[in-house]
Amino acid sequence: MHDHPSTSNCPNFFCKTCKVSCSSALNYNAHLKGKIHRRKLVAQQQGVEPNKPKAANRCDLCSIDCCSSRNFEAHINGQKHQKTLKLSMNINGPISNTEYASISGNTAASLIGTDLPPDELNDCLVREKVVQIEKNMDDLRKVEQLVLRVEETLYAVSESLDQDVGIVGDAPPPQQQRFLRGIMRVGLMANQLLLTSDKRVDLVLLCSVVPTTKLLFQIIELFRRIINKNNEQCIYVTEKAAESAICVSQIGVSVDVCVTLTCLAMRQWSPENLNYHPYEEPPNALPFGPCLMALTEMRRTRFYQIKCAPHASMRSLVKIIRDIRQRVPAWQVLTDWMVELIVEKVLSAGNDAELGPGAALRALFDAVSSGLLLAKGISLADPCEKLPSDVFAGVSDTARKNIYDSARYSIRQIEANKLVNLLALGGSPGIPSARLPKRQKVTALMAETTTARNANSILENGGSSADGLQAASATLNERHNNLNNRPLERRSVKC
Repeated sequence: MHDHPSTSNCPNFFCKTCKVSCSSALNYNAHLKGKIHRRKLVAQQQGVEPNKPKAANRCDLCSIDCCSSRNFEAHINGQKHQKTLKLSMNINGPISNTEYASISGNTAASLIGTDLPPDELNDCLVREKVVQIEKNMDDLRKVEQLVLRVEETLYAVSESLDQDVGIVGDAPPPQQQRFLRGIMRVGLMANQLLLTSDKRVDLVLLCSVVPTTKLLFQIIELFRRIINKNNEQCIYVTEKAAESAICVSQIGVSVDVCVTLTCLAMRQWSPENLNYHPYEEPPNALPFGPCLMALTEMRRTRFYQIKCAPHASMRSLVKIIRDIRQRVPAWQVLTDWMVELIVEKVLSAGNDAELGPGAALRALFDAVSSGLLLAKGISLADPCEKLPSDVFAGVSDTARKNIYDSARYSIRQIEANKLVNLLALGGSPGIPSARLPKRQKVTALMAETTTARNANSILENGGSSADGLQAASATLNERHNNLNNRPLERRSVKC
């Protein structure tokens, strides 16, 4: 039931019954003669599981019970535990899964002390976080009912427009085509990526003619008429002409439905590709930008459903990154489309085996921290645009450096088995934004000290306060220029 000392170069003084490592053969023999070892040996032979304290505050590797989670975390990070852990790894002894969990509140306490491997434990933590941040079934049911009601009402509006052609007043549509050709769900609603913090879902209403303000107001008028006819007083319709959209809200639903009007004729290709299709723009046409963006969202939704949705961890990872973007300022420069493309690139990196949520999250941080994504000079082609277009064109070098620093910190947290802190489970703060390097702090402090000394010396010599401030400012600018003129090798900061 236990291992006796061996005569090899690396002695094995590990008791598998008590899960204790001894530093010498003398201590090992003394442990075998002790009461604790004999009691556990008898219990194991009789098939009786000895009473154990609460797994959340017990280190099975060191056989130490802690009175609180704070003391347990201090023990895990302590020198004695790390030494025992290193010895156990050298002799291939079993390691408790308490090493792969971090105590931070009661959220992840049920996963601590389990027999799950670290990868499966990380998958469980990621899934638990996804359940916390996504909308519950009741909210999703209310949103789905409101979207269905909007789609049915718009279908009735299309029937009314087709029956009375003169109601539009603009150019008539082509033959055998409806005024409203169809409606499509786009964005978060279509991709099933809604979080508890989302307050808007988008629909695209495809028209056969270029949408105008007159058509927008007539659709709103027919929409309200149908709603009042069905005695649905709790639904409100507002116009957003600047966004070429109609906003529908309902009492008791925390999400608004925004319907954007667009037309396929408004998309223009470059004349160099011989795909340029000019069209006559009416004088009261809706803004061009939102209509063109609606067509772009339709293409992106089709791309997501074909290329991204087949990945098992796609939705979970996108939701986790969107939650990190809300908590960490460094990630706020990324749009939803950027996040989806980054996750898709990580999951389709040539691996045949599907990654779990925990492994996929680490792979994403590895890709960002290694410079494969979002590094300076790195571009990512937009797969939904015919002409060459860089998705990261609007991300500055400073923002990329902040994301790089945040990803490196996240990798260190995962390697230290602190995924609970990284995901902000149980009230933990989560990953920080870009941190100010130590050298910049020292430089700023030296500059302030020099400014104060120069000002005091001028005042002591009989000068005015304005002269003192001017001299101090000149000294500060000179120091700043000297720092900027230094070679890059000397200014690099070690992380």
